Amino acid sequence: MSAATSTTGAIGQGAACERCHKYKEKCTYTGLERSCVRCLKLKRECVMRAKKRMGRPPVAKSASSTILDVGTRPVEASNTHDTNAMTLVTRKTSSSKKKRQNAAAESQGFPLPRSLFAFQQSPLSQNIKHAIVSVTGFQEFHRFFMLGETFTSLYQSATLVIYDLAPQVFSNAYYATMCVLFDQKNPSLRDNEMTLAASCLRHLVKLSYSINSVGDAAVAIMLGQIMLVYNSLIPNPYTRTITKGTLLATKEWYPQLLKEPSFDSITLAPVFVDTVDCLFRREVPVVRIPVRNFCTVDRLMGISSPLFSYIYDLCEVSHDCKVKDIAPSTEYDPYTDVEERISSWVPEWPPDLFTTFSPLEATKIVAQAQIFRLGTLLIVHRLRYPLGVEDEAAGVLADEIILLLSRLANHQENCATGLGLDFPLLVAMIEKPGPGSEVDEAFVPLRYRQHGESRQLSEFVKYVTDARSAGYSGLWLDLVHDGLHGVFIP
Repeated sequence: MSAATSTTGAIGQGAACERCHKYKEKCTYTGLERSCVRCLKLKRECVMRAKKRMGRPPVAKSASSTILDVGTRPVEASNTHDTNAMTLVTRKTSSSKKKRQNAAAESQGFPLPRSLFAFQQSPLSQNIKHAIVSVTGFQEFHRFFMLGETFTSLYQSATLVIYDLAPQVFSNAYYATMCVLFDQKNPSLRDNEMTLAASCLRHLVKLSYSINSVGDAAVAIMLGQIMLVYNSLIPNPYTRTITKGTLLATKEWYPQLLKEPSFDSITLAPVFVDTVDCLFRREVPVVRIPVRNFCTVDRLMGISSPLFSYIYDLCEVSHDCKVKDIAPSTEYDPYTDVEERISSWVPEWPPDLFTTFSPLEATKIVAQAQIFRLGTLLIVHRLRYPLGVEDEAAGVLADEIILLLSRLANHQENCATGLGLDFPLLVAMIEKPGPGSEVDEAFVPLRYRQHGESRQLSEFVKYVTDARSAGYSGLWLDLVHDGLHGVFIP
């Protein structure tokens, strides 16, 4: 027997390795390679699948009984012998105890995640696992939520690890969201979708009050994001409370989660959404992203996470001025220090950015950081001056933002489109409604909300313009509470 055959055992026996078997993918080998083609591509250990004993399968894992043990690097959510990888440690629960727990939960009206089984004949429900496990399926469903396809590996790995902690409730959440996202016309599917969505939301609320491990926190954070997308598609005017509530419930676990870069694909997105929302509403965000001693390239924030630490500080100052009714003056300007930090911030990226990512992806990542910085500086300017005062300086910043955005709009793709640029686009449109509206229209195909919600920016710009014409002389940021309807997702 050759060395390759004796090492893997798969060539001679026709069996799949651990990873390929888990994801039901074809396991192939070339030449005398010790690893299959897929494991070689993923640069991970190819482990021969051991024969399993006959008998009753083990009890399924649940979010409430699982501890997430994070290691030093991200791997796919599968069984592995790598001691440095993410592993799942599960406390066993006896069958009788589990039945008592389920009965108690049902008696309290808590939805147990079983309802999806009734809909397994639906083509959509049959594709849920495909949308999470296969690379192509994952990219198709998640393309609106990442800057480029290169982020797929890390994003999918983190998703699979957390998905396995509560697979049924996540299946329900994905099912409901896919029904709305892909505009299912079947009335029976929509009934099921609403039932499942309500069940998942109750599950999220219940879990938020009982988080006692980092695994529970990770489940809540990921489920909160899926529910955010679902409710923003309905749309629901209270959607922003989902992100805010999830972050408040998991805040104490964030220091531990943020120490593990492999979770960034899950943990940074809600902080990004909440921080921008608070910037507009002059509130204080729940979580401040710490400044790290290494460069982070996130699926939504790109290389801008250090900037959002400064934006958090800006939110604090803005909120304090709003509460205390402090107006900047020549004698005292509370925004000077934080503005200097934002103005002097220079985006840093890893040396392999332009080799790891495609040229277009790398361009989008760098341009996004520049646009976020300009948009934040324009916000600072308008925290000092209402519309009609110092308009020329504001116009210069708005022109720069629109120019950079128009260049990105010319490179639309059918793949990953999660640019997350509505925040700087909105502040630029208020200064330059005409040119800004043209860019806004160009970005409509890139948004996952492409119907009535695509007019959200232009409607708010009109609201501000009308208020100004009616004699409003305050800051336009103070019109956000009444004029920016629905949830604003940058």
